[in-house]
Amino acid sequence: GLYYENIEPVYSNYVAKWTLMGFSDEVLEKIANYCFKSAIKTLDGMDTITNKFFKLGIITAEALNEYFSEVLKADEEIKSVLENLGIVRNVNKFDRDFYKIWTNEWQMSQELINEAVSLSKDKNSPMQYLNKVLSLWHSNAVKTVADTKNYVVADTQKSSAKHASVNYKQRDYSKTDLNALFDNLDEIEL
Repeated sequence: GLYYENIEPVYSNYVAKWTLMGFSDEVLEKIANYCFKSAIKTLDGMDTITNKFFKLGIITAEALNEYFSEVLKADEEIKSVLENLGIVRNVNKFDRDFYKIWTNEWQMSQELINEAVSLSKDKNSPMQYLNKVLSLWHSNAVKTVADTKNYVVADTQKSSAKHASVNYKQRDYSKTDLNALFDNLDEIEL
């Protein structure tokens, strides 16, 4: 969807760099298609995506196809979670980010995620409740379904007798503390 009268700057600023990185014409075309389908319609946007693939070591057609199949597989798992929660919509970026945190960073097994889903499906905000449950289990190093019985988040909108309340310590932060916190958050690479 882009038109350039003079493609020399495009080639020297982007295409030459990408080919030096090891990307073939076929892979660059696949990345361009991915960008188009993802509403990334600038060369700077494609450059960002290309750099991310390079950082991940994905520079061949085979590696790119494998990456896309892994993303599709994860999307199917996420779609299953959404359906079990009673949420009818397409998988979005936030869902993928949550799922990546649950599985990669927190090392939650599919069995634990399924248990949390079963506890969350009848709540008013099931995805929010699911995140709370998994976060609680992660912070308490819960690794088995049997251990989950000791850690159940109370539903603030519909509390029942079988749900234990979670008490969190409250702390007041000074302006200096908050500024330091936000400075440190800016240093975290996502």
